[in-house]
Amino acid sequence: AYVLTRNRFAALPLPPGAVSVRGNQLRGHSSGAPLLHVDSVDHCLLADNHGEAVGAAGKEPLIGLVMARTINASNNRLAANQEQATLQLHPLLKRAIVMGNTSTGPIQVQGASVPADINLTNIIGS
Repeated sequence: AYVLTRNRFAALPLPPGAVSVRGNQLRGHSSGAPLLHVDSVDHCLLADNHGEAVGAAGKEPLIGLVMARTINASNNRLAANQEQATLQLHPLLKRAIVMGNTSTGPIQVQGASVPADINLTNIIGS
């Protein structure tokens, strides 16, 4: 962004935006790349999505990779053939809300798996 006045000219960096990924049906066949990749945003809302990876897959994550300052991942259904992590979340401010998801494998935040605790309302496993 640029600011122009009568006496000055300045270039200002634009703040990163927010993204909302909601209500999508994602399906990948034998893909080595994530079906969803969000990077360099301020906030990411990932909600009400159905992601499914079928066939022989490459490396993790099978369904999604999200890197943002803050993340809210809720009410997603994530299915894959193996017990690999289905979703990897990297909140830059270490602030993430992860609840109400159903996943065949671990959901990871900063590399650590979110516990399969009914009090957190994430159901992980077959």
